[in-house]
Amino acid sequence: MRRMRATILAWTAALALAGASAAEEPDVNCEKVSEWSDMMVCGNPDLTAKNAKVSEAYRQAQQGLSPEDAAQVSEVQAAWKKGRAKCQQSDDPTKCLHDYYDTRIKTIVQPANDADDDE
Repeated sequence: MRRMRATILAWTAALALAGASAAEEPDVNCEKVSEWSDMMVCGNPDLTAKNAKVSEAYRQAQQGLSPEDAAQVSEVQAAWKKGRAKCQQSDDPTKCLHDYYDTRIKTIVQPANDADDDE
């Protein structure tokens, strides 16, 4: 539980930094994408911005973690990225991806808001 809380706090801090500094560029080479979800991100400026925010938070979070915690965050990020492909089956794939990214961003940010409420 303590490790998970530390991981969540690291993600929260990283996303706060990313919100101010994330370049609106995807973390993929848009000229060489092969996955559907990456193609969607590359073709939609709003998804590109959301992807950049999540990607920067991930990079920032990795910097301050122990190897064990970094591996755990990496596994969570990889599973989350893989899960984007489910939106391809949606009636509205673009909306699904927007919602998927919004949920991820809220998941990373919300714990900090909850911690403030405890004080």
